[in-house]
Amino acid sequence: MAKQAATIDQMTGGRHVLGLGVDTRDDDYAAAGADMRTRGRRLDEQLAVMRRLWSGEPYGGGFGPIGPLPARPGGPEVLLGGFRPAALERVARWGDGYLAAAPVPMVADLFGTVRKVWQEHGRDGEPRLVAQVNVALGPQDVIDQARTALLSYYAFTGMADRLAEGMLTTPAGIRSAINSLTRSRGRRDHAPLLRPRPGPGGPARRHPVRRRPNTRHGQRPLAQPDLCWAIRREDRSAGLAPVAPFARKLVIVR
Repeated sequence: MAKQAATIDQMTGGRHVLGLGVDTRDDDYAAAGADMRTRGRRLDEQLAVMRRLWSGEPYGGGFGPIGPLPARPGGPEVLLGGFRPAALERVARWGDGYLAAAPVPMVADLFGTVRKVWQEHGRDGEPRLVAQVNVALGPQDVIDQARTALLSYYAFTGMADRLAEGMLTTPAGIRSAINSLTRSRGRRDHAPLLRPRPGPGGPARRHPVRRRPNTRHGQRPLAQPDLCWAIRREDRSAGLAPVAPFARKLVIVR
């Protein structure tokens, strides 16, 4: 993984963002023959190795260095997720920021805890803070399809109903979540939401939104959105035209 991440970072000119976290599905560990009880400890060990390799040091035991050096000094930007104290502390020890895939009311406390442990570990500046919510817009069948997918995916948690109920299905709900999450980050100056916009011949494209340059950790200034649509879509057959139905995750990025 360290080699792959460094290669992608080179290919993107230092723009690669690597998201990591420990899995919570016991069936995944059973299939892999791994011990679920030691997953946090193993991730800490793996992060230490990756950081070492990204700095150009050998792997050890006569092996290495491995792969190209990343374009971004110290390695690609790493966002870590999780909810338990050990996971939040891991952000301060190994990460560059935090991804909160949590209900909107929980985000403020999570962000506050991450900021606190960041300072306690003597880290400079502030962590990058990212919040994620589930979104489905369009006819009722699109919303029903997205809700069914959420109920199936999160069935193992025992609270799939609650997570599905938190899915945003109206423009007003999305605006409210954006405002709430922006307040949780403690910022008042945020870019507008990226809106789907038809391009030439009909295909959709996105409004470019600039953010202030960020040169922390040796990162080159980049033109990136503060608020952006994330990757996953439930209805890939629909375009991103404003009237087209879609269901996807919305990510609020600092």
